[in-house]
Amino acid sequence: MMKGNILKLCLFCLISVIFYELRHFNVVTLTFEQRDGKSDRRADKHSTRNSEWIQAIILNTEKAEQREHRCPDVIGIGVQKCGTRAVHNFLQFHPYIRALKYESHFFDQNKIEGLDYYRQILPTAADHELVMEKTPAYFRTLPDNLPQIMHQLMPNLKIIIILCNPTRRALSGFVMAQTRNNKSENFDSYVKGVSLKNLSENANKVQPQHIYRGIYHANMGRWINEFPDSHFIINGEDFLVNPGLVIEELQDFLKIPKLLRREDFFRNETTGLFCVKKWWEKEMVSENWSEKSNVDSCLLHKGMTRSKVALPHFSMSNNTRQVLNAFYRPHNEILYKMLGRNFGW
Repeated sequence: MMKGNILKLCLFCLISVIFYELRHFNVVTLTFEQRDGKSDRRADKHSTRNSEWIQAIILNTEKAEQREHRCPDVIGIGVQKCGTRAVHNFLQFHPYIRALKYESHFFDQNKIEGLDYYRQILPTAADHELVMEKTPAYFRTLPDNLPQIMHQLMPNLKIIIILCNPTRRALSGFVMAQTRNNKSENFDSYVKGVSLKNLSENANKVQPQHIYRGIYHANMGRWINEFPDSHFIINGEDFLVNPGLVIEELQDFLKIPKLLRREDFFRNETTGLFCVKKWWEKEMVSENWSEKSNVDSCLLHKGMTRSKVALPHFSMSNNTRQVLNAFYRPHNEILYKMLGRNFGW
């Protein structure tokens, strides 16, 4: 009898221990699952993105033989030194974008060559792809009716306009000219030698163009009037801070799948400028990829004035900055009213 009671007691204790352990196991398992839920969602999202890229690549492959030369579907028309190249370089990673690798300057320098010449220098494209080129000089190229000329030739054309703080743009334009001509003149001295009053009054007819080009409203009206529903304006200062968001919005504007996302962009710790992580090159073409392959593409062309490693002699004094800010302020206000948008410069 006593042995039976002891046996029952031992059995009860064993069951209690097992029950406790099971409860503890369930709690631990649940906690792990909760903690790992974000990882699962990230994995699902990456799998979805993989599928989207694969579908795009398959479609490109199937229609490759249908590609032919045609006029552009989208053109980056400027403004010079505001990020036209950067936007172009990032956007061209989209598999549906067929981008010209250099500035064509067709409408400002090479129009005499004829439209057939223009088509032939552009990349071939299938009907689901977009042909893109960028020539920042177009924004201020004469004649005044250039937008109408381009629209008549390309009725479905979309234009991208990148604007930026005109004071910083003036410095960047000056630095570009200095480096091209192997000069090292001082920007402060350059600004002191300019009659800003005469520049405002005479607009497009007077030098120096480094400062005039920041009077954006002088050329903006003709473009947005001719392309009221097919223009996209970017604040270049926003692009430098969050290029991924701008590229996402551009894909919506161009009505192409949003394959380039914010999470693909990261800041280079050395320069402070952004790069895009081309993860798809590693995962989609794995047989041709090696650990030595460079799958990051970083902005480099603004390094002289915009990056952490900007050269000290390519700068301006606070006084020069204040002078230019005061000069541009009324012109910026006209632009803001024209666009219904305040850039805060």
